[in-house]
This record gives sequence, C-alpha cells and structure tokens, in this order.
Amino acid sequence: MHIVSADAFGRMVHNYSDMDRAALAKRIRLRTIELGITTQDGLAQRAGLALGTVRRVLAGTERSSHATYEALAAALGWTIDEFLADAPRTSPNQDVLALNPEERAVLDRYRRAMTEVRLRVRQLLWSGDTDELDTLIDAAYATAKVRKRKRKQSRSA
Repeated sequence: MHIVSADAFGRMVHNYSDMDRAALAKRIRLRTIELGITTQDGLAQRAGLALGTVRRVLAGTERSSHATYEALAAALGWTIDEFLADAPRTSPNQDVLALNPEERAVLDRYRRAMTEVRLRVRQLLWSGDTDELDTLIDAAYATAKVRKRKRKQSRSA
C-alpha cells in the first residue's frame, strides 16, 4: 500500500513500507512488454535512471525512492497513482497508444496536473485549511457545470 501524508512543514511524505515490491516488479515487466521495451537498459534510458536502479526495482527485493518510482511511471506512460495502484492495470487504452507525440505530451501534462490537484487536496485536508479547500471545490464544481451546459447545448444544436 502506498501511503501519502504530510510532515510538520506540509511537505508530502511517501511511505512504501507495505508495498508488494515483487507485484510491482511484475506489473513493470508486463507494461514494458506492452510498450515494446525489450531490455532493462531500454527502460533505464527511457526513465533516465541508472541500469542498476532499474535492475533492483525489477528484482522486487529493494525499496526505491519516490523519485525513482515517478521516473519509471513517466517512462511507462502512467501517472504515479496508476503506477502504484493496488489493482493491476489492464492493457493500455489503444486510443492513448495511437496518439502522436504532441497529443501524448498534452495528455501527460493533464495527468500531471490532476496528480498535483489531488496532492494539493490532500495537503489542504491535512492542514485543515477549509477556506482554500472550499475555493478549490467550488472552482471544480463551476467548471463541471459549464462543461455540462456546453455538452447539452451542442447536443441540442
């Protein structure tokens, strides 16, 4: 299990002590096959990590840093939440794999932004700052209403 909490200074603290590293290693190996990454060196280069680091993660015996997990997640086309999810992920969405590099970059920016929003909400919940949390929720609700109205208008047109 991946636990996120905040320290006394409001910084995010990641705890991977309960994570099944062998299961994560298996998920990584399956994902590399799906993406056509045929060597550990290829994964290391794609993630910007040392080959030894990738080998240790794939051995499933050693705990790694959050930065290592983030780099691997990005290299595999996952958000950090998808990468560390408890349930195994099924094969990738074929629509995502068909995107050109520019479209993929937009999707990756969106995924990172959503991860940042979730982390910010967790920080606000932890700190008890209900005013900022309410503002964030109100903005998300207003955005959803506008999108719903636009979809309704486009259907009726």
